[in-house]
Amino acid sequence: MSKNSRQKNRKRSGAGFGAFLAALACLIIIAGAAVYIYKYAPTTEHMSLDDYFELGYGDEAAVVINAKRDPTSEDEAPYAVVSGNVGYFALSYLKDRIDDGYVYDD
Repeated sequence: MSKNSRQKNRKRSGAGFGAFLAALACLIIIAGAAVYIYKYAPTTEHMSLDDYFELGYGDEAAVVINAKRDPTSEDEAPYAVVSGNVGYFALSYLKDRIDDGYVYDD
């Protein structure tokens, strides 16, 4: 074999290795994108707000203050209800947690 033919063979094998590395890099990028989409990308599914706020009664309403839901205990009656698109609060809730200046007037 002559010296020129050996150099050509080396160049060809170097080009093949470069193509292999490029294909490998593409596969790694595609695999990473697939993992990201599967685990971290948002979905189009929506959760019911009743399920999200864990409302127990049909007319119960959730009260969110400073980005936190104000929970009730299991044995406590709901402190906020909705009836006819109007929200109602328990007077005790308003006095204890919002402002004690609220009074009941018939």
